[in-house]
Amino acid sequence: MRFLDGLGLDQVDVIGNSMGGIVATQVALRHPERVRRLVTIGGIGRNVFSPAPGEGIRLLAEFTDDPTREGLVRWLNSMVYDPRIVTEEMIEERWKQATDPGTLASARRMYGSKAMAARAKAMAASDEPPYWAMLHRLKAETLITWGRDDRVSPVDMMLVPMRTIPNVQVNIFPNCGHWVMIEQKSAWESAVLAFLTRKDER
Repeated sequence: MRFLDGLGLDQVDVIGNSMGGIVATQVALRHPERVRRLVTIGGIGRNVFSPAPGEGIRLLAEFTDDPTREGLVRWLNSMVYDPRIVTEEMIEERWKQATDPGTLASARRMYGSKAMAARAKAMAASDEPPYWAMLHRLKAETLITWGRDDRVSPVDMMLVPMRTIPNVQVNIFPNCGHWVMIEQKSAWESAVLAFLTRKDER
């Protein structure tokens, strides 16, 4: 909240993608007076029917443990519905970013198999409820956006937040993977802008 204080902002709208959506949701839960509207792109909730972690998360862990170009391509393809999005230019750019020593070290702290196992163990031992069990306390108007064909965060994860967030709407985009804002850019931007600019009905 010091960041918002420094900018002189009392209340904001927040958009978060995947893990960023989880972070944004936790901010809105802890500081309800500071978040007016919340938009998430996949990621929040928990797997109801699909195995956890999702295919894309497993591929990301494999890549961070043993970064190879082939592993990167497998992971990038899991992010999208249309493989044509994964161009040679994207692969080259992501390869340079992902193999930067600092970036790789950060990725391993978040997504490496050891880090994920440690996180799961800590959560199992914690007395604190998981954030998704507290979604009924969310005050912010919320828009959940999701790709129907998401292989990173399968769309059934949306069921818990859809049923428990008090003031929520859900937009599911067809022929779309985890990168909704890329694969369905125009449709996603239209939905988000309509949500953020509509008059407050409360």
